[in-house]
Amino acid sequence: MENEFKKKISLRSALGFGCAALLAACQAKEIEIKLSTEDLRTAANGEAVQVSFEAAVGERYTTVDDEKREDIEKVTLALEKFLPNADIEVDFSGDGYTIEIEGELTVSNAKPPTGAPYFVSVVGGPLEGSLLITLETSGTYLEFAKEFKTINAMLKPDEFQPVEFKLKGDGDIALVAGGYVDGRPINFKAYDLSSKRTNISFSDGIWKKAAAGFVLLP
Repeated sequence: MENEFKKKISLRSALGFGCAALLAACQAKEIEIKLSTEDLRTAANGEAVQVSFEAAVGERYTTVDDEKREDIEKVTLALEKFLPNADIEVDFSGDGYTIEIEGELTVSNAKPPTGAPYFVSVVGGPLEGSLLITLETSGTYLEFAKEFKTINAMLKPDEFQPVEFKLKGDGDIALVAGGYVDGRPINFKAYDLSSKRTNISFSDGIWKKAAAGFVLLP
């Protein structure tokens, strides 16, 4: 057991939230992704954009024994291989552990063949001139998942992740279905955006089996 209660691990990994579903008996919190409508339109026109995200995962009221600690350290080493440029802080203090991640991920109109295993996809939406924005897996996801399965058969990153888009775009309109907007449940509604971020989140239910997202109206 380490003498320090808190161990900071600085990794060159861009999408630390891939770690959010990797630890056995551990549920991911929402991945917070900061976006602007300018970012989305730039990506839709063919120029990939990097945006910031934050994520956290962990367990409370659990014993971090040598076996679990070893799995956590193996995960951090595997992240270096796939996910450049994120900072990951592992906190073993208290009655469990928490992994906090800050980094960047790509916003693009095409699936990246390399790099982080997840990205924000921007493609043509269901209405003329609209854009569909979703959190998707990239071309490296299958290799990423395989890598973690070699660590432990229970360690497999979910294809579909819970997400909160923190979106700003003065004068634009977002169409949201089956999620939460600023903490309020929504079945189907259009929202006027502003220079202040609007929080659009999706988790549980159908979003465990489908890519979460929203439509940006023209």
